Amino acid sequence: MIDGFTGNMVMKQRFAATLMIREGEQTAEFKTDAVVVRAEGNKLGAKFLFLSPEAKRTIESRARRATA
Repeated sequence: MIDGFTGNMVMKQRFAATLMIREGEQTAEFKTDAVVVRAEGNKLGAKFLFLSPEAKRTIESRARRATA
């Protein structure tokens, strides 16, 4: 979920975005395509249509550390 969203997106709308993942003092940035799957007030839910292999590895690594 994207909190604090102030745009005009609608369900099933496709969009390009930059996914930013904080890793310590650095931020990794990945280009992605996504589609809106949920919109509630200033919250937006999206499904990624494309993630690079590097982005997938970064997300999985971050998730493993968060649940450890």
